[in-house]
Amino acid sequence: MKILGLTKVVIISTLLFLATIKPAVSEEIIILKESSENFQTIFKITKDYYVAWSYTQKDTEYDQAGVYYSKNPNNVYWDPLPPLEGHRGWGQYKDVIEKVWLPAGIVAAGILFANDGSFQAWRYADVIWTTANCIVRAQYKGGMSRIMPCRGTQVWTQENGKWVVQHEHFSATVNPSGKLFKISEDGKQKTESNSEIKKLSDELIGEWSKSKPVNVGKNLRNRYSNEFPIRIYMPWAPHDGFQSWNQFEMGLNEFVSLTSKKIEITPRGDLEVNMRGNIAWTTATLNIDFQQHDDTHVSASGRQTLIWIKDNESWLIAHEHLSIPMGAE
Repeated sequence: MKILGLTKVVIISTLLFLATIKPAVSEEIIILKESSENFQTIFKITKDYYVAWSYTQKDTEYDQAGVYYSKNPNNVYWDPLPPLEGHRGWGQYKDVIEKVWLPAGIVAAGILFANDGSFQAWRYADVIWTTANCIVRAQYKGGMSRIMPCRGTQVWTQENGKWVVQHEHFSATVNPSGKLFKISEDGKQKTESNSEIKKLSDELIGEWSKSKPVNVGKNLRNRYSNEFPIRIYMPWAPHDGFQSWNQFEMGLNEFVSLTSKKIEITPRGDLEVNMRGNIAWTTATLNIDFQQHDDTHVSASGRQTLIWIKDNESWLIAHEHLSIPMGAE
């Protein structure tokens, strides 16, 4: 396998850090502080695996990032581009460059943080989740270059003493009144390993259809953790997501309400629940319908990642990433 010198050095140095995060001592949400050793370790791992995803026209194999991923073949990984269902396990995900990016005309790409300050990390027991704004510097056939902003959510756990990615969700923001990505076929049932969380997930989705966007925030508030900043990514602006509930409600009022008078979200029947004691993360694909003020409709197919924490016998959301893949059919 061909690995660039820089990437090889990055991978070797990162492996020395992978097991250095100290064990969790309590089951509560811990916001990792920049000054802490745990933050600096996961921060370095994340930056290094971004570098490992970068590739040039001279590369012929693209599995350098594999050391950062779980070997569980059932894991779901979402790239910003289609297909909607994403990629199942590293066995599929490692082919994303050859099967998605290169066919899209992207012959080389560099992936990096938009800025170090965008990186945030939380921990609950032995699960860490991180968010960051990133930039993809893409070079196309013919020499054209493009800078594409994106944002990412990663869920990390330890395997064999190393921190690896169990789930990943990259996305970019879209305009709800524009032409959006949509597929027509029905979703297929995969896994529902926890009926309680499935019920809560369905109720959460159902709240969007009950009222105008300006009122949705009030209906949803008690379903989310009070441990802010928890960061909520929606398909629309702002790209940085929402860091407080007031920001979330203002975003619905000042942006979404300008283009849509109602948003209806329906599940596609492929919810998957990953349980780790009192923490869980779920993945699902959704149908999203934006009803415009002139009563026309713009429909899209979306993805949803939720991280749940059990607090006093109630499951609350500690992070949400709802997105629509780039590209319109």
